[in-house]
Amino acid sequence: MYISAEKKELRRKLKRMRTEFPAERKAVCDKKISDAFLKSTTFRLTDTILCYYSVEGEVSTLEIISAALARNLNVCLPRCTKDKSGQDIMIFHRVSSLEQLKKGMYNIPEPPDTLPVFTPKGHCVCIVPGLAFDKKGYRIGYGKGYYDRFLKNFCGTKLGLCYCDFMRESVPTGKYDSKVDMIITEKGIITPDA
Repeated sequence: MYISAEKKELRRKLKRMRTEFPAERKAVCDKKISDAFLKSTTFRLTDTILCYYSVEGEVSTLEIISAALARNLNVCLPRCTKDKSGQDIMIFHRVSSLEQLKKGMYNIPEPPDTLPVFTPKGHCVCIVPGLAFDKKGYRIGYGKGYYDRFLKNFCGTKLGLCYCDFMRESVPTGKYDSKVDMIITEKGIITPDA
């Protein structure tokens, strides 16, 4: 219960910080982060990218998605839904254009369920959203658990995108929290501590 309350308070602070982050600085940082990822070995060697569609102050993923589509990689974006038991789940669908997206459950553009479902093959990278990340690779998400549930069975590279101002020494974690394998900030690539 304590961790949950601590996360809730931290989410509130981080969301406020996001609204105060200057737009000009955000644009510069977004470009540096995208460039660092697109020049990375991880990007060069991947076959499939699972990526979030950035909204509300998140590190922009639009340049990454566009570059991956231009390279004819498998690009998959998430759709939030419920399974047969009513549990919230996230399903990734392969897209060939951002024009295929429609407003989804949280008013976030997402692929329709008619597009092909992601099936693991080759080297896959999942770009994970977060309000903040820490040096061990843990993150503060939005509290719904979609990514933690998905990542527990994901075998590819898990990657976070984060502004330096939102990096933390540590964040509160629970037993269901998944960590990422690398974090890219505007200052470069961080390989989390073991």
